[in-house]
Amino acid sequence: MANSPILDALVEATPLEGAHPVLSPGVGIWRSSLAESSVAEAGNLLGHLEILGQKVSVRLAAPWRGRLTRQAESGIPVAYGSRLFTLHTASEQEASPPARGLPSPGDEDVAEGWVLRAPSSGRLYLRPNPNESAFVTLGSEVEPGAPLALLEVMKTFTRLSYRPPAASRAQVEAIFVQDGAEVRSGQALMRLRPVA
Repeated sequence: MANSPILDALVEATPLEGAHPVLSPGVGIWRSSLAESSVAEAGNLLGHLEILGQKVSVRLAAPWRGRLTRQAESGIPVAYGSRLFTLHTASEQEASPPARGLPSPGDEDVAEGWVLRAPSSGRLYLRPNPNESAFVTLGSEVEPGAPLALLEVMKTFTRLSYRPPAASRAQVEAIFVQDGAEVRSGQALMRLRPVA
């Protein structure tokens, strides 16, 4: 019997009210594997997403560790980016957020700003369809919730949106992939910088 696919939960690097939101890496029915308040470290199973009838394991990404408090109830539908848990790190110095994710072309350029990363492997589209202009271009200013790209996985499209840790506009500072490119989970796709 084949192992179920594994996705890393998305963790906001910038803490909100002293804690880091842990977000769903996809769309599906969420089933938590943890108690109301649990201690977890990188690689621990957080739960499963049922995506189109397939069970997909969701784990805590490296190098995160700390106490998780549950946000989303088990058995409910969740969207990409829905809050599943809140992560309380033991110490911001001890469990500091990663400066980088998985290696990818242009990774040396992602050290600062809000970075959009691929939630899973698939094909990335920077425009809604081939006959329309791109969602964003270099220098575009976006509001929270604005669409940035589409990710196609097995004929299913997921809209990737600007979801900053704090409600603020941002400017697209770098785009690391081309329209129609194959991307892998965790790959840096774009960098945005908050606009004052």
